[in-house]
Amino acid sequence: MSIEAGVLHNQPLYANINDKGTITQIGFRLFPDELKTESKDVLEFIERYFLELSLILDDNQRSRKMQDDKFIFLLGNYKGWDSLIDGADFRLSKVDDKYYEATWSKNGVDRLSVAFPIWCELLTGMPLNEIQKTLYRSVKKYPDSLQLVENFTDMIKLDDSVYVTNPVKHYELAELIDSRYYFKNDEMFYVVYDESHLGYSIANLFHIPNLGYGRELQIEQSLYGFKSITFTVSVSKWVSYCLNEDMNVYFAIENETAENIKAVVLAENKNMGYNHLLSVTVPKDFISNPAVRLTATLNAFIPTHNIRSLYQEYKNKEK
Repeated sequence: MSIEAGVLHNQPLYANINDKGTITQIGFRLFPDELKTESKDVLEFIERYFLELSLILDDNQRSRKMQDDKFIFLLGNYKGWDSLIDGADFRLSKVDDKYYEATWSKNGVDRLSVAFPIWCELLTGMPLNEIQKTLYRSVKKYPDSLQLVENFTDMIKLDDSVYVTNPVKHYELAELIDSRYYFKNDEMFYVVYDESHLGYSIANLFHIPNLGYGRELQIEQSLYGFKSITFTVSVSKWVSYCLNEDMNVYFAIENETAENIKAVVLAENKNMGYNHLLSVTVPKDFISNPAVRLTATLNAFIPTHNIRSLYQEYKNKEK
């Protein structure tokens, strides 16, 4: 729920409140709600950050904060920012999946532009140890079922009438790929999920929602300070969470024993600058035995980039 929270420096304020009555966000109302259908977290960061800057009265302290956060004014500066964005058009762009540029323009002329890193701690306003604790709550809120609209154009044939989605994308390693696998019969495609193709079936399990409905996945998540927390969700709920959060999911078989297959599942969130890394153990009878439980260890919210190395890139872009 969003409520009006007054006015500061002639700019309206708003606050978001969750179902427990806790304020989760407060900032200037710089963007209409319809603009937040995409990139909501990033736009709310901008609204919150400009409010934080406005509450710092000392210019040197404000400059230190921006330097620490790697927040750069590429065009214009802090003084008079509100007049520069008043009635202006807005655009948000992503540069090299490393940082965002937010620009306000009028009559086709840029008036104000800022850059800031794609860094989950900065964008959420929370330290990493607190972000880690939010994961289970975030996963749990998503439904167990979700419809995936697959594009069967230019499918690549492998063997045994198995086709793989095209293009095949990988993450760092050639084996860590985002592929989904299908059978083809009478020009129709059907999900591969059988005991004859266990590797393809497990890959599909972590890519295709609803396939893992009711399949328990017990996750031991590593936390800051050598601590951990264990929780259980359905595989389909995990997949639904990844898709709803606009993550790219990559999969690879790590090793195989007589009883189990061990796999790596990496979920990449380019919009917020982090990865989740699951090491999953799947019993080989998981298809014939619906009651079997999959287990995994999880390292969550791994920063995608080294933020410190980006600062000079921003400075070089100042206009």
